[in-house]
Amino acid sequence: MLYTAHEMQRAMLASMGTMAQSTSEWLLSPANPASYIAAGPAVARALEVFAHANATRGKPDFNLAETIVNGRSVAVTEEILLRKPFGQLKHFSRAVS
Repeated sequence: MLYTAHEMQRAMLASMGTMAQSTSEWLLSPANPASYIAAGPAVARALEVFAHANATRGKPDFNLAETIVNGRSVAVTEEILLRKPFGQLKHFSRAVS
């Protein structure tokens, strides 16, 4: 249920983020007279913050192939214990040395 609500919110705000970015660029354009008054750039920056906060980002890779234990390098394996639509529970185990 929570994931469905999150996806619905993301889908509804996707176009708003694009519109905010476009409006921000328009407000900062030298051809626009509003860019020369104090409120123009301030509103543009606020819209940029909204557009950036609304942007989707991918999941980062851990890239953890090995680690140092007692001064020696040991291999690390990544195992997914639980998969959910919203995320994964991962377990990292090191090789016994």
